[in-house]
Amino acid sequence: MKVIALTLFGLSLPALAVTATAAPDAPRHIELGPCSTASGLPADARCGTYEVFENRAAKTGRKIPLRVAVLPALGADRLSDPVVYFAGGPGDGSIQEGGFIAQALPQLRARRDFLFVDFRGTGESAGLFCTELQGAVGLQGFLDDFLPTAKVRACRER
Repeated sequence: MKVIALTLFGLSLPALAVTATAAPDAPRHIELGPCSTASGLPADARCGTYEVFENRAAKTGRKIPLRVAVLPALGADRLSDPVVYFAGGPGDGSIQEGGFIAQALPQLRARRDFLFVDFRGTGESAGLFCTELQGAVGLQGFLDDFLPTAKVRACRER
């Protein structure tokens, strides 16, 4: 069973201003626009990308795009703190579950925005997908050698 964690954070989503830890005096903003229809999100969802350094300690070098989606509250009596959804896992993206969450929690969405972020390496945030491990699917795939050592090594090397 997939573990689902819902956490409430005191973030202000109307502007969705995210302060970069590398330069606290220079706030960075995420431009949100319509999400692709393939996302499975409701039509009013807004999506964007926030880039972070792959190596957080070095704060230089290659960057990873983190995919962000916001579902605005539907009611007139909106609260300022959103619901921040974290997908279970390991490796699940949060955004792909946004459509289901929106339908499953309509009373909560009436008053609160929903924020979905695909963590680095999941979903549309530079997902780490091993094509070497895309073998048998369904029940048989779990009964076979689920993570063959040679294929895991090949994925790691790639």
